[in-house]
Amino acid sequence: MRPTDLHPKQMMRRSRVAILLIVLVASSCQRASRPVPQFLDESAKQDLDRANIVVLAKVNGVSDRDRHQEGKYRLIELALDVQLVIKGDLDSRTPCARYYALKGGFVGHLPVWVEPGSTGIFFLTNSSPCLRAVNDNRAYVRTFGTLPTARQRSAEKLIAGVTLPQGCAGNSYVYNAQQDVWAVTIPLVGSRAARKLMVGADSDNSRSVEPCSCLVAALVWKLPESCLTSLTPRDGIREQAHEIRNSNDALNFREEQELRDNPAAWLETTVEAWGMDGALLRLGGLMSSSGSGLSQGACSALRARRESSSFGASLKGGRDRSNATAESAALGQFDQWTNAGCQPNWQVMEGPVIDP
Repeated sequence: MRPTDLHPKQMMRRSRVAILLIVLVASSCQRASRPVPQFLDESAKQDLDRANIVVLAKVNGVSDRDRHQEGKYRLIELALDVQLVIKGDLDSRTPCARYYALKGGFVGHLPVWVEPGSTGIFFLTNSSPCLRAVNDNRAYVRTFGTLPTARQRSAEKLIAGVTLPQGCAGNSYVYNAQQDVWAVTIPLVGSRAARKLMVGADSDNSRSVEPCSCLVAALVWKLPESCLTSLTPRDGIREQAHEIRNSNDALNFREEQELRDNPAAWLETTVEAWGMDGALLRLGGLMSSSGSGLSQGACSALRARRESSSFGASLKGGRDRSNATAESAALGQFDQWTNAGCQPNWQVMEGPVIDP
């Protein structure tokens, strides 16, 4: 039957059905094109590995179209001005990018909120019409350091170098900054290289250290940083340093006793929490401050626990939170050190094997 043979009412019904189908298809396509929120609890290194485009960019504009609509999330669209392509390829220097923010709270106080005019590292994936953040929980990592003009280092080292917190001493942000070191810097380059970027290779390094870097490093690694004793009294910085130093001294005294009383348990617990790279940094710091070495019995206990099956699980847990290359190098260094009788070369233990 041809369409012209249909009764007018039949033609009207068919037309209505066709319109309904078009509306449903259009609605379905619109829903399908809308990105899905991805609030992921992972490190910046995992974001870097999952992203196929990573850029250092300035935010020229922010569009918050969902702010007054129903739902738990707001889809944010950013207008970027790309300063450097760190990973992948881009056709445009001024792409748009999207991410989700949670509704509620004050604008600018949410951890995922990207401020207009700020500059940072964006971990993105190809999408249309805008690039998509791979992790809404870390839409970007704000940069604080000198921006590179060319990619002369690995992506991990470059990102770690330009995202270290600066200018935050003397206020509560210093305590939040330590979380960024745990979530961004350490997974990218490892504990020892991260500390070298912040305060130098060891606590006796004489170079000038930013007050914020000193306070944050002392909070993260709990070591007796020499820079804590030379901070200015401005904005309560010296008082904050005194409080951190006293807290660290008490913690390190207890942990040194644990290391001597049960070295095998100390090793397994510390590696699981800090990774092998961070454990060597803690070990060197504890022994340097104590001024005495480990007994041969303690050294044998460390070596025996290193070869146990339970140590493998601790090693894996620590590796997931640190840089794989740094972890592998630290494990080899630990084996060499214990096999040689645990000589008191603590400064070597504190310095990174892999230069940041």
